[in-house]
This record gives sequence, structure tokens and C-alpha cells, in this order.
Amino acid sequence: MKNIYKILLFIPLITMLSCDDNEDYGDLKTKGTTTLENSVFIATDNLDDFIALAGLRTTKKISVGVNNVIATDVIVDFKVVLNGVLATLDEDYKMEKAVIEKEQYEGASAITFLKVGNYDVYVSNSTENSLKVVYNRLRYFVPENVTMTLNWEDSYYDYGLFVLENQTPLTDIYSNYNSDIHTLIGYSDGVSNSEMVNLSLPVGDSFVYLEDYWNDNADIPVVFSFQQGGQAEETIEIIMEKDKWAVKITTEFDGVDKVSYKIEAL
Repeated sequence: MKNIYKILLFIPLITMLSCDDNEDYGDLKTKGTTTLENSVFIATDNLDDFIALAGLRTTKKISVGVNNVIATDVIVDFKVVLNGVLATLDEDYKMEKAVIEKEQYEGASAITFLKVGNYDVYVSNSTENSLKVVYNRLRYFVPENVTMTLNWEDSYYDYGLFVLENQTPLTDIYSNYNSDIHTLIGYSDGVSNSEMVNLSLPVGDSFVYLEDYWNDNADIPVVFSFQQGGQAEETIEIIMEKDKWAVKITTEFDGVDKVSYKIEAL
């Protein structure tokens, strides 16, 4: 049996990514997003026009702030819009209310995207009546996941497919994977002659590492396949003579609603 529990430890249960945890509240005022009144708002420098790429069923951190501290805890609720229509909690997305503790300037929540599309996230209200709600927003585009498969003829051989954000020295994923150096996006590591992962990729380069579990070094041909949504499948033929970095994937986002991928053999 494979030590699958080792691999599970590589992936955090929730990936929390902050937009900007060092908000300059005075700068927000100069941008016209708050007034001298006590205000509560999305705390980010990326206001309104910037659209970030996010993954289906992945989680993003949402920071909220006040421009003047309050003597009591403030509970902040959100409005989420999907493709121009008010989204439904637990159907289109998952999200908890945020808490800004008393005498603090900032609190946080997190949103998990359950459907494909364009999301806008706003503060809708708070438990402090003295706070004016500022309707700035965070914007995300969530595309379809991509699917990667690895196939070979004889199930006697045992290969694993691992997708990482960076290509760094790695001779065996079971013995010298280091979470301080490597960032695992996803993996498939069963016991058969086929592996498959369905996941979202970050903008930029990602890398596929193929692991020969038995270290047979047997020069076995395998076929790597890549598919985005309903588009045509792309394939790369590879000889598995050892554990190896095998494929580079470049993800590009147009900043609105189109994502493209380029795959190439390493």
C-alpha cells in the first residue's frame, strides 16, 4: 500500500489567500471610498475594476476594515453577486460573517466558490449602526477546472501524477518533498494503470511531476492528457524511465473572463 497519508499532509484543507493585509486607511479616504464618517468596507487596494482569478471550490480570504475603531465587536455581513444576479449562500458560494474586534481596524472572512462565473463581493451591513457601509467590492472570475490524466498499458507498473507550482530539485516525492520549497496543487496516486486529477491552476507556470512508485526504471511509455472544460484534449507521450518533471503548463488570464493554457513537455 502507498503511504497516501504522507501526501494528504501536503495539501492544506483550506487555502487562504489575502488580497492585502496592510491596508492604508488614509489612502482609502483619498480614493473617495470612505468619508470622515465612521465607515466599514472591504479592505483592499484592488478596488472595483480589478478581477482576480479564483478556483472552483477554492477559498479566498476577504478582509474588512473600519476607518475608526469601535468600542465593541462589529459583526460584518456580505452580499455576493454571481454573473450580475444576487448569489445564493451554500448553493453558489460558502461564506461566514466577519468579526472586527473592538479597538481593532480589521477583521476577516473567507469565500469558497461553488459555481463557475464572475463574482462580486461587497459588505452588506454590520451590527454597528454608526458605521456607514461603503460599497467597494472584490471581483473574481472562476473558470471550469482542468482535467489531467496519465495512462499506460500494464497495471503492474505504478505511477503517480503530481501538480506543483514550482519546479525545484525533487528526486522522489515520498522521500524529499519539502513543503517549504514545493507547493503542491493536486495529485493522483492510486494503484492502477490510470491516474486523473481535476483542479484549478494559478496564473503563471505549473509543473507536472511523475513518480515511479516502485522505481522500476523500465522505459515504459505513458500518455499525459490535458483538457479544459469541453475543449479538445491535448496529449503528450512520455517515456517513464525514472521519477521526473514531465510537463510545464502555462496559465494565462485576460483579466476579465477568459483563461487559456499552454502545455509543453520538459
